[in-house]
Amino acid sequence: MVSPFVRQAWTLSAVWTNMIGQGMMLSYTTSLLPGLQDPDSPIKADLNTASWLASSCGLSGIPGFLISSFLMDLYGRRLAHGLVILPGIIGWLCIYLARGVPALMIGRILGGVTAGATVSLGAIVIGEYSDPRYRGVFLNLKTASVCLGGMSVHIAGHFLHWRTVALVALIPHLMALLVVYTWPESPAWLASRGDYERSENSFYWLRGKTEASFNELEELIRAQMDQRSKPVEKNTCGESMFDFFKRFTQKDFLKPVFIILISSLLLETSGRHIFPAYALQIIGEVTGNKSQSFYYTLGIDVIITSSAVCSSMLVKVMKRRTLLFSTGFSACAVIMIACSYLFLAAEGVIPNDKPWIPIGIFVVYFILANLGCTPIPLALLGEVFPLRHRGVGSAVAGTFISLGVMLGLQVTPYLLINLKVHGTFAVFGTTMGLSLLALFFMLPETKDRTLQEIEDYFNYGKFRDDKLERCDEEKAMMCFVTAGVSLNMAGSGLVVGFTTALLQQLRSPGSIIPIDDTSGSWIAAIPGISLVFGNFIAPTTMSRYGRKSANLITIVPLMVGWAAIYFATNITVLLLARFLQGLCMGMCTSLASVLLGEYTSPKNRGVFLMTISVSIAMAVMSVHSLGSYLTWQTTALVCGCIAFIDLFIVIYSPESPSWLAEKGKYDACKQSFRWLRGDTEEEELRRIIEASIHLREAKAEMRKTKSAIKKFRNKLDDFKMTVKKKEFLKPIIIMIHIYVLGQWSGINMLVAYPIDLFTRIVGKDCNIPLLVLTLDVHRIIANTTALYVIQKVKRRTILGVTVCINILALLASAAYSYSKEHGYIPADEFSIGISIVHTHMFAVATGSLPLCFIIAGEIFPLEYRSLAGGISVLFYSTNLFVTIKTVPLLLSTINLYGTYVLYASLMVYSLVVVWYLLPETKDRTLQDIEDEFRGRPLSPEELKSVQSLASLRAYTTDRRCSNPVVV
Repeated sequence: MVSPFVRQAWTLSAVWTNMIGQGMMLSYTTSLLPGLQDPDSPIKADLNTASWLASSCGLSGIPGFLISSFLMDLYGRRLAHGLVILPGIIGWLCIYLARGVPALMIGRILGGVTAGATVSLGAIVIGEYSDPRYRGVFLNLKTASVCLGGMSVHIAGHFLHWRTVALVALIPHLMALLVVYTWPESPAWLASRGDYERSENSFYWLRGKTEASFNELEELIRAQMDQRSKPVEKNTCGESMFDFFKRFTQKDFLKPVFIILISSLLLETSGRHIFPAYALQIIGEVTGNKSQSFYYTLGIDVIITSSAVCSSMLVKVMKRRTLLFSTGFSACAVIMIACSYLFLAAEGVIPNDKPWIPIGIFVVYFILANLGCTPIPLALLGEVFPLRHRGVGSAVAGTFISLGVMLGLQVTPYLLINLKVHGTFAVFGTTMGLSLLALFFMLPETKDRTLQEIEDYFNYGKFRDDKLERCDEEKAMMCFVTAGVSLNMAGSGLVVGFTTALLQQLRSPGSIIPIDDTSGSWIAAIPGISLVFGNFIAPTTMSRYGRKSANLITIVPLMVGWAAIYFATNITVLLLARFLQGLCMGMCTSLASVLLGEYTSPKNRGVFLMTISVSIAMAVMSVHSLGSYLTWQTTALVCGCIAFIDLFIVIYSPESPSWLAEKGKYDACKQSFRWLRGDTEEEELRRIIEASIHLREAKAEMRKTKSAIKKFRNKLDDFKMTVKKKEFLKPIIIMIHIYVLGQWSGINMLVAYPIDLFTRIVGKDCNIPLLVLTLDVHRIIANTTALYVIQKVKRRTILGVTVCINILALLASAAYSYSKEHGYIPADEFSIGISIVHTHMFAVATGSLPLCFIIAGEIFPLEYRSLAGGISVLFYSTNLFVTIKTVPLLLSTINLYGTYVLYASLMVYSLVVVWYLLPETKDRTLQDIEDEFRGRPLSPEELKSVQSLASLRAYTTDRRCSNPVVV
């Protein structure tokens, strides 16, 4: 008798052979493009045509995904799988018979339809047909099959003509079609259609009759009976469209979609589709010997395929998360080492006569990447979507993957030309790391879980046996909303860092907009002026229309500003655009800490507030890197695209529970709070609602006063009383001095004027762009390290230690630059200066800068802190403008050493004040911190005073609106 394992393996062999065909389609360009570039080829292709031939299969994957999702829901998995193979067969025949580029393009498009359709359909088939014990192995063999197909086409392309290779590539599709003919229908699909008898027969044929299979089948049928028992209404076309988009507000659909989106980004940036398509070009550039590229490529193909097979074995004994994150973060570190080596070799810093070194590093990278980063994202397609969302979910996921493949294959040739291999993989590696970080907080462990158990997790936030806690769900939701806030704040880093590339290119000969030092300083500093207006617009907006609406509004001037810069032809347009961007920065100033302070749990609040600083640091590094290779117009266009992505994240974020409670929307408040935090922090929810009820009662009592004159006098008396209270004055004084610590720490010198800084400390003989880039990388590493430190160390301790280091670094920089300028230190000595600058950056990025974000989101209590936040932010805006605007003046008058001594003096004074006044806020709720400043909980009588102050129309804004846009 044939065992269930063999039956499952035979059934799923159709998926694996089909995926071999997909691998051959994706890697076919390594055979096709060199053949078309041959002088004797009857079909010619330039760079643009070649990039479209490579990427068209990715674009056509979108209709493939949509078609497969429609077919599998309507006609079942078996028939759908057979039908989607046919376009691939026709596509290879078109390529074999092609007499021109159009026929080749049609063949690639048809092949892309099959490739796209089988990605999600194949994963769903494996998920529904296989035993949970073997599902991980079978899903990873799907990835190994794609690698095997890529290696096969590389070998065949070296020995055969590209037409013959197309004919050989037909074989996997034909074999898959024959196996599909022997399939049973999916038990899950039959159960969803109410055909429970056929579902039972199919299930037992695949799994055998055991206690575990009986329990799984019982759960499957029970869930589908419950689903089918609900009344089904016939909807109009408009109602159906509404129901479709309504899915994007449902947690059990939204979270899997977001997981797949991040996983798709991880898949593409790990080189999964890019390397097979451009392997010869990449290896040729790395080794410098294109004649041996085939053998290097073949060796790496063998390693990649072997790694994918090993992953299929490891996934049987290791948890999904352990495998993904251990290999993923290691791969990210290894690729950064490879990029650093290639960059230093290209710059002549180290010899480049040993190609085996970068090739060896790339081999290690591909081993690690193919153990986790490439197979697990594809495996998730077959596991994470609940049955009722599986069709639509696979279509959405397929669209993400197809767009990723298309964009990756389309832009890679241009990246390789402009950024070279080291720049291209540095971009991919950075994106990879961010994707892994996001998945770390979002991805549940699915090993040995049935599909119904995983579905229950997304529906109820936990597995039925409670093996995994709801904290993963809470972190995922908080990560989602934090991403929207952090990307918005990253826009501030892009705005400030953009001046480095912009001013340098505008000062170069032949610039379309010539500038002098005065106009350049205004371009750099004008956002500091408009930032003040943004500070006072945002609080009123978020108080009246909500945090989410205000966050959406802040993105608009930023996008308009980037578009204006892209089309600018004179300095007036540039100044107006920068003014708009400063307006956005000011609005973000009042929003970011408020949002994260109210969205996040006290135990994670410090880390999430730190992500603002990390995102700004990465934005600054990104804009510096882009500005080094691209024109300022193209850089502005890329920055605008980032803002556009943020727009979609914010649209799907919830409203703040605190604002909803303030407006009396208590049911919505509870729903939003539990969506973000789960049901483990009910005490804080209760206190938020109670405080809001007291405030609303105080408002209602005040409205009973009929005399307008008496009402005004009461408000005025309460205002005078309130501004004398320590809980009103202390947070303002603290934040004013913390803003001084943040802005006069030298951060604007490090970010907006790094070239001038290195020129004065190191000299002109060093590679200044390289030093700027390493400084940006250091900032990101320091910010990321601070994410961990802020969870373990008290706020006051971090503040004291890092600010002291900051002050010492400023004084050391002043002494070093003075000694070098006056000849006490040799002019060719630069190692000490570089070390001092990096020490300075470490202190700023670890404490002086990020603590401004954290403390601003924690210390302003209750309603009248709108006014307090507005006053403190006004001082911040003034400091930002003054520091950026006065840098050229100070450098030309008292030089760098005088400037840094002035900065250090202001920091010493501010540190003394803050250390004396600031309480410890780590791991405390906002209500606890509020009571700390007051010395006791708020009494009902004081609520009237608070509300009177908040009622003054000039200051009707919102609480804790004081987040600094320190870059």
